[in-house]
Amino acid sequence: MLLTGFDAPVEQVMYLDKPLRDHKLLQAIARTNRPYPPNKEAGIIVDYANIFGNLVRALNFEEKDIEGVAYDFDLLRSEFKTQMAKLLAIFEGIERTDSRDCLLAVVDRLEDPESLKEFKEGLSRLKALYETLAPDAAIFELMNDYAWLISQNLNFNRWLNRDKPDLSTYEAKTKQLIMEKLMVGQLDRILPIIEVNKDYLEKVDSQYKSEDDKIREMKRALQHHISLNARSNPAYETLGERLEKILQGHDKYAQLRELTELTRGIITLQKQREEMGITEEEFAVIGAIRKYADMDDATMKAFVQDMMKKVKGRTFPGWQRKIVAINEIGEIIYEACFAKFSKKLGLRATAQMSEEIERVIARYNSR
Repeated sequence: MLLTGFDAPVEQVMYLDKPLRDHKLLQAIARTNRPYPPNKEAGIIVDYANIFGNLVRALNFEEKDIEGVAYDFDLLRSEFKTQMAKLLAIFEGIERTDSRDCLLAVVDRLEDPESLKEFKEGLSRLKALYETLAPDAAIFELMNDYAWLISQNLNFNRWLNRDKPDLSTYEAKTKQLIMEKLMVGQLDRILPIIEVNKDYLEKVDSQYKSEDDKIREMKRALQHHISLNARSNPAYETLGERLEKILQGHDKYAQLRELTELTRGIITLQKQREEMGITEEEFAVIGAIRKYADMDDATMKAFVQDMMKKVKGRTFPGWQRKIVAINEIGEIIYEACFAKFSKKLGLRATAQMSEEIERVIARYNSR
């Protein structure tokens, strides 16, 4: 038997057919039990020698020192069933169908922070148990329940992140189940993600009939869209504050009306950038400037593009972490702003505007 110096974490199963004791037994268990992400969290030991009938005696260590070194499959089967029941109880009262109503009801249930925490922690343990047990016959009767819970997790993550689910967080057996059940394609069909653009409001009206469903969709879509853009575009910071105020309201009709108006404001911003024919970064810089001064679009575009051309001549990957580069770019921005705005704004406001432009450019380039 290869034990001392044997290093093969890919090993999944050890067949124990002769007596081992003490450190040799512990070493054999440890060799098999090494994690091998993403396809292996623990190993399996098939005990033909009945050593695990009295593991404490065979290892000859203090019981507290070997706690958790190995678990009987029957205990894991029992825990799998118990954990499954707890997770399904979170969604009690929701009719399990392949429908939009079911998916939205699950999203609504998981918007409660306590329910979400319980679901995520419980599912993490359930996935680990499944990877160890499957394809054990004892859990076969629960396969549809497990697949449903995984599908709801995919659905919620997709709704929250407004993107296709990240399957890299799932281990091999669960990933295979997702592929076999075609879960991702099914979610795209039942509850498609709507991008916030000029057609957004029209699509929301056609896909969602109730005010509550429209509010839920627009709330998450706008939160996601604003969070993606607020870090690099100052205009979105104000929109984010406005969204938070809207969501504090209790009148759903007023809330829906205000969310619609906010969406139109965002679409107007997008249209403005497209009409000006500038990049997202240049538009973000214009957003910073317009907090202090304004001018017609053509003049603003010419000023920003000229300044950005000089800035781009000095930038390189990672420049935000180099003091010399930061100072050089800061000087370019300040000189351009001083020449254009200092007479109108004064030195203090011009310096503040220059610093904000520099922060916008740095944040945009670190995205």
